[in-house]
Amino acid sequence: MAKDRNLIKVVGSGGKGGGREPFEADDNMFARQHAAFIDAIAEGPIKGLVYGDASILVDETRIRDVNQRTGQRSAASNVQNFRIVEAKGLANQTPNADFFHSFPSAAAVEEIGSAELKLNEPQYHTISSGSFEKNNADYIKITMSTTGMVKITKKGDQSGDRRTANVSFDIDFRYTDNNGVLKTVRKFTTGFQGKVSGKYAHTFGFNIENDKAADGMVDWAVKVTRVGGDKSSDTYEVSNSIYIDSIEASIADKLEYPHTAYIAGAIDAEAFSSIPARGYEIDGKLVQIPSNHFPVDYNGRKVTVANTNNFAVGDPVEQAAISISSIIAEFANKETKLEDDDGNAINGDADDGYLATATCTAHGIKIGNVFTAVIAGVTSDTDFWNGTFNCEATTATQFTYTLNAPPTSATDSTLKTLSSTTAAGTKTASVFTGGLIDKIGTNTLYLRNVSPTSSVLLGANITNGGSGSSAVSAVEQVLIPANYRRNSSTEKVEDKEHDWDGTFYQSWCNNPAWVYNDIMTDKIYGLGNYLSQSQVNKWELYSIARYCDELVPAGVAAADLLSLFTTNDTNYTGATGEYEPRFSCNLVIAGKQNAFKVLNDITGVFRGMTYWLNGEVYIVQDSEKDPVYQFTTGNVLNGEFKYEGTANKTRTNQVIVNWNNPQDYYRPRSEIVELEETLQKDSEFLKTDSITAFGCTSRGQARRLGKWKLLSNNLHTNTVTFGTSMNAAFIRPGDIIQIMDNQKSGKSWGGRIKAGQGNTTGKIWIDRHWNKEAGYNYNDYQITLTHVGYKAILAQDTATIQVGASNTNFVRGDELTTWRDADSIIDPSRGWEDGSNDITIDSEEKAANVFDADGNMVFVQWTPFTSTETKFIDSNDNTTLLTSGIVINTDGLNTTVFSEAPAVESMWIISRSAISTGKVKEEAKLYRVLQIAENESMEFEIQALEYNASKFDSVDKNEALNPDRTIILPSSALKVPPVTNIG
Repeated sequence: MAKDRNLIKVVGSGGKGGGREPFEADDNMFARQHAAFIDAIAEGPIKGLVYGDASILVDETRIRDVNQRTGQRSAASNVQNFRIVEAKGLANQTPNADFFHSFPSAAAVEEIGSAELKLNEPQYHTISSGSFEKNNADYIKITMSTTGMVKITKKGDQSGDRRTANVSFDIDFRYTDNNGVLKTVRKFTTGFQGKVSGKYAHTFGFNIENDKAADGMVDWAVKVTRVGGDKSSDTYEVSNSIYIDSIEASIADKLEYPHTAYIAGAIDAEAFSSIPARGYEIDGKLVQIPSNHFPVDYNGRKVTVANTNNFAVGDPVEQAAISISSIIAEFANKETKLEDDDGNAINGDADDGYLATATCTAHGIKIGNVFTAVIAGVTSDTDFWNGTFNCEATTATQFTYTLNAPPTSATDSTLKTLSSTTAAGTKTASVFTGGLIDKIGTNTLYLRNVSPTSSVLLGANITNGGSGSSAVSAVEQVLIPANYRRNSSTEKVEDKEHDWDGTFYQSWCNNPAWVYNDIMTDKIYGLGNYLSQSQVNKWELYSIARYCDELVPAGVAAADLLSLFTTNDTNYTGATGEYEPRFSCNLVIAGKQNAFKVLNDITGVFRGMTYWLNGEVYIVQDSEKDPVYQFTTGNVLNGEFKYEGTANKTRTNQVIVNWNNPQDYYRPRSEIVELEETLQKDSEFLKTDSITAFGCTSRGQARRLGKWKLLSNNLHTNTVTFGTSMNAAFIRPGDIIQIMDNQKSGKSWGGRIKAGQGNTTGKIWIDRHWNKEAGYNYNDYQITLTHVGYKAILAQDTATIQVGASNTNFVRGDELTTWRDADSIIDPSRGWEDGSNDITIDSEEKAANVFDADGNMVFVQWTPFTSTETKFIDSNDNTTLLTSGIVINTDGLNTTVFSEAPAVESMWIISRSAISTGKVKEEAKLYRVLQIAENESMEFEIQALEYNASKFDSVDKNEALNPDRTIILPSSALKVPPVTNIG
């Protein structure tokens, strides 16, 4: 038999023997069947599998184990003979030629059941199909079988021994082209080698597209010829008959599946009784996010180096390729030990594949770890040696990997054999594919945009392409929080935040605000055919998105697996403990849903809601805000407020929050949140409600949602309804308003501004007489005025902002009118300022781009049409109030502190803000607008819910999570103890 013939064989364990009983080799030929599949996993494009093939689960078992804390993948595979192809859902993705034949769009099978193939007597077979023309076929499969393979010794000392047998045959493809020329192409030079007691079948497949590409094809047939094998003789009795079982012709599925991310694969049927369930851990669809934004990176790297000299935030870093001194290959299946017709040992062959061992200087990978390397520089058999491989570090200076397995040619599906098992050329291995420096600490580089399968080499230098170079001593996988420091021109991160020009770019992101924006504007799976980006208030979304990205205590212990999605690095958190983004959205929308329901489900992730107003989509979020307007008996219809409260029995004290636990394959998990101080009351009973945390895979986020619902239900117990006129037409759902109900409070502490002798910033004329109460001073009271216009209000606790030539300290609620961009953060092309003059904040866009003296973006609430301003009262001059700020000059002079004089007929409210001993606060009530409706011309009805801003810090910052209880059940083998203490 020709020694280059590729025999199909599977080798088992050693045979039965001992003494001189007849030897019988184990059966070692087993039929293999494969199931092919395509799983459409997402609308594309997507970022892809998180950990490569380790993110594929078969019957809830990872194909390859992965340490999620380090990203290191196991060398051993949990599932054998499992091949996959990943497509990320690009618009113009190309089908993988190695897999497309497994997914026919049409197929015809011809059952042959041929007579036994005789030596050098070819058989010709084809198909007859009513489903498609033969010449349209792309791929042919022919199934060969044997009824048994064995060679029995009849004479001599080894009489009765039953050993392996072999048979060889050729498979040719014969076709007639469009010119009438008959052509023959050899597809397989192969055979069977081994021993089997029953039937064994093997399917051979080959592509015929290249055969018909040049001159077409009008007819074809498959020719099979037995050309050799063991023969019976006086010494041996041989059983090695072969047959043709069937032929299958198919038109392969060569669809590109544009915009569809899928995993295609083939499963070895030997390992499963049925086609197994598949699961995929992916970073999903790429969405449109602001051009100055980097999303949270769960696959960041904390790299400890000797020093950080000459490195800068935003530098792209890399490590030099490893120089390889040698690569030696051997057959992957070294246990294959058969004999050819001449008695020569065959130790594996190309069908088994090749295992390569690369030798280099210390590579810096922990022994036993799996890593991805790009091998380059080999000059011989390049289709075997060069490419991207999964490697295993076997020693400090060696690693192994499986070589590519190229076919002999486009028309011959048999696998090539290496011309030499030693690779020639100047060989290198690139292991770390690079990242961007997000932050620099003490001897520490924090990297984002690192490939999950990329490994930072210990001991090797990491460089920035310039003068920055330092040896790596430790590497840790960490969460890199989201930031707004991306330079949209260079696409690099910088050390100071950038303003947003309103443009977007595409990236993976799980911030619910940008998930919402994408589903609103995407034209394929979303509402983009009905809504344009201009109809979605992106500036409001931008403010909401930043609120979502803020880090809050996660409440999980560092040892908890859920801490994989948190950070405890004080370089980012500024405090100890585990922190996570306030809101994340990890969801799968798997079917059709009512659009408005889906939108409100997503806004519910960040405690928001959606509504339509004046041809534009608005989103409102339940977060800490300042009031935008005031109502008293002086500006409501009939001076009447109608109140309605909730009964105590409807105020829940326990909420069951359903969320998806990544520790349990994202199955639903229930988190119980209770108001313990309420449940401890003797008169209280359990009042339970349930809620689903949409897109939630964080226990901390689920618990915060439960506490938010409980506090909202118990703190916001009253609603108010009232009528008003055009002065409230600008109010939108979600706005915060102040109400001073003179009839309910019994105090005339609200009304309208009168002309008087002329209002100034320091003298206010009101429409009624007011005086301080006994036991209180004037500066125990504050007056709140309503200003009509546009205001930029500081929406964070404090900020130091340069105004003019000096820095100014601001606190939450202060109005920002101008600021100076001394650091030249704002692009000069926008024409806002030249770096030496102040920017006037006179638009929502400018309010969204204010930076403090350190270059950090400031949270600013843009309040359109109206705003309120509150100051302390100094004295009462009959019907006038003289006002000044908190600081009173020691010479008794009043200071003018209101930003502008109030307009006549605008609203005012007085509140008692005293906090001294023996003094009691009495302030206007805050409400959150639920809805506003125009009942009649120029008349509006407003419904609002009681509002308490203190709940937000309680929800986000004061909640620790108790560990899950571990319940140890007693052994069923133990006897139940006798009952005692009865009677």
